[in-house]
Amino acid sequence: MEQTTYLEVNIDYTENLVEKEQKILFWRFVLNLIKLENILFIFLAIQLLHFNFLLKLKMQIRKNV
Repeated sequence: MEQTTYLEVNIDYTENLVEKEQKILFWRFVLNLIKLENILFIFLAIQLLHFNFLLKLKMQIRKNV
């Protein structure tokens, strides 16, 4: 039977902590995006993308007619 050394256990524990910290940082980032001042920016970006899509669609229709 192999014996696990303290170093191996410590590395596993550290990797686990790093993964948890990355998840926490990701969710903090998501929550910051959801803040009220950013919601207006997100709506503006969606509106611009939609407008761009409509313009491309209009140009495509003109090419086909």
